[in-house]
Amino acid sequence: RKTCDEYQPQFSFDYSIVRIPFQNWNAVWESNFQPVSIDHRLRIRAVFHDSDPSFPLEIVIQPKMSFGTGHHATTYLIMEAMLDLDFQSKKVMDFGSGTGILAILAHKLGSREVWATDNDPQCIENAEENFMLNECRNIHLTRGGINTISGIVYDIILANITRNTIIENLAVISLKLQPGGLLIAGGFYEEDLGLLNEKASEYNLSLLKTKTKDRWTMAIYKKTE
Repeated sequence: RKTCDEYQPQFSFDYSIVRIPFQNWNAVWESNFQPVSIDHRLRIRAVFHDSDPSFPLEIVIQPKMSFGTGHHATTYLIMEAMLDLDFQSKKVMDFGSGTGILAILAHKLGSREVWATDNDPQCIENAEENFMLNECRNIHLTRGGINTISGIVYDIILANITRNTIIENLAVISLKLQPGGLLIAGGFYEEDLGLLNEKASEYNLSLLKTKTKDRWTMAIYKKTE
């Protein structure tokens, strides 16, 4: 590896070296990780928090490098929307599952079967751990993109990713949704909604509902054909 000094002839920059005293960074991290509650209907906690039986639903997460603990506005908005929808006996896909938190909630809300995909091996490992922690036995986890799983048409597709990834996959998402099926999308800003609506309409996906939190937006689309 090159040192900073070796780059000095090529670039003009300053740097300093500070030695950080030893700390138990895991303990510091755990002390800052707080449980998340949504409308007192759902509580998301880490494995090192005590359970709270006053909540009807609880999800336990072993937070690592994967995205999705409920703290970020995008995850919060989608989970909030999910609590108001009928998941009973539905076939659900969690596209870009991260920690698997949305797949877990779909399972707890009564889905018949849930499929989860992610292309990051660390996410796959973390999701498997979280599925076990929450005793989710009907979630099928696969590494890859939305086309990794073939031959299944879903009632609900969850996509908490990014605007561009959602747009790039709208054609496939539409094909994989039942007529009347729902796409619950997040991971984009409020100002991106117009573009997403325009692209979604090209694939028979009609906007039903949106909600924004801290500039981040969740949108629910229904397949019209």
